[in-house]
Amino acid sequence: MINSKNIIATHILIEVYEDVTNNDMVHEKMKEFLRFFDLTTIDSKTHNFPYGGCSGIYLLSESHFSYHSWPEYKYLAIDVFSCKKLKEGYINHINETFPGCEVKTISRGLSC
Repeated sequence: MINSKNIIATHILIEVYEDVTNNDMVHEKMKEFLRFFDLTTIDSKTHNFPYGGCSGIYLLSESHFSYHSWPEYKYLAIDVFSCKKLKEGYINHINETFPGCEVKTISRGLSC
């Protein structure tokens, strides 16, 4: 039996290796991502940690979006999960926003 997959969502994992000490800049870049991807926020929560890092999570009508920064390691992890078809060229946009980042895209779905 051959297994195939019905793609129902795209899961993007982004690893950024740069100075992320400015929490306001990180939060603003993440809002910019949401606008670029044209994702609809239902609710959100962001937090700035005393040591300088920050996190954010967005509940989306299309699924979820989250990020966590570790300024002491110059590292930012971003997680985008969307059941909405993403715009053409989204990988280019990510690479332009965070040059040198690593992007992994996973097609999520059901085996049938």
